Amino acid sequence: MPTEQAECAYRVAPVNEGPQAERRNSWRPWVLGIAVLLLLIVILQNAQEVRVDFLFVNTTTPLIFALAIAGLLGAVIGWLAPHVRRGRAER
Repeated sequence: MPTEQAECAYRVAPVNEGPQAERRNSWRPWVLGIAVLLLLIVILQNAQEVRVDFLFVNTTTPLIFALAIAGLLGAVIGWLAPHVRRGRAER
């Protein structure tokens, strides 16, 4: 029968990063969720047809699609810009 000292050797202590680690990362999902919700509200309130001129393309499309594409392009640029800047700083 193992002694209590030998039994303790097999226990793994849980890693406790503390409440600061949870607070540090918990605001990002909220901000992202609120931004997506606000974008959806704006898109749904603007369903009329509009004329879109972009470079050499002229078309008529529902404003919903134009706003969705603009939001998607903004998100891609916002995600990509820090990576490009970091790459230039490393060189």
